[in-house]
Amino acid sequence: MSEIVLRWYQEEAKKRILNNIDNGVKKQLIELSTGSGKTFLAGEAIKELIGRGLKVFFIVGNAPLVMQTYKSFKNLGLKPSILK
Repeated sequence: MSEIVLRWYQEEAKKRILNNIDNGVKKQLIELSTGSGKTFLAGEAIKELIGRGLKVFFIVGNAPLVMQTYKSFKNLGLKPSILK
């Protein structure tokens, strides 16, 4: 099975997200079209941040996406928790 890699626009968004964090930005919104890999992008950025020793609070916009996001993050090797 081949490793999934970020597309060029996802990689650019990840760089911007991490750069913003490095510059003190605490809250960010990722806005991309449906099916463009926002959850995968977020998971990859979160993995890097956790690797730096940071904690991340990720908000999902609606209830039906909670388990979908949870499963996606688990598949990326993260250890997500759900708060209601």
